[in-house]
Formats: sequence, structure tokens, C-alpha cells
Amino acid sequence: MREIFLGRPVFWTIWALLAPLMLALGQMRMHVVNFNLFLLLLTGATMVCIVFVVVKYREGEAITREPIEEANLPTE
Repeated sequence: MREIFLGRPVFWTIWALLAPLMLALGQMRMHVVNFNLFLLLLTGATMVCIVFVVVKYREGEAITREPIEEANLPTE
């Protein structure tokens, strides 16, 4: 399974934590009834997940299947 799921299992558990949150917000029809609060909760959850991944990332871990070639990056 390591070939299919890149990254540590703790990163994949983020999906397991976000799915019930999104399901609950959808069941409450938050995205229709109270859109501003929905966006605030969605943005907050996204930021927490991004910060968690950035803090827990270890140098040398695979992020993508194919290596990112630095030759394709623009130069100044």
C-alpha cells in the first residue's frame, strides 16, 4: 500500500477527521443557511491541516510520485 498512499499515515488520518466535519456541515445545510460561517469553518479547518502537515513534514519525504524537476522552474 505504500506505493499507492504517499506520506505518513498521520497525514492520511487528516482525511478521516475532516470527512465527519464536512458531513456534519452538509447535514446542517450550513453552506446554504449560514454561508459566511461555513466559509470561516472551512478556511479554519484547511489552515489547521496545512499547518499540521508543514510542521510534521520531515526533510526527504516524498510528496509526489514523480520528482519535481527544478530545471523547469523560472529563473530570475
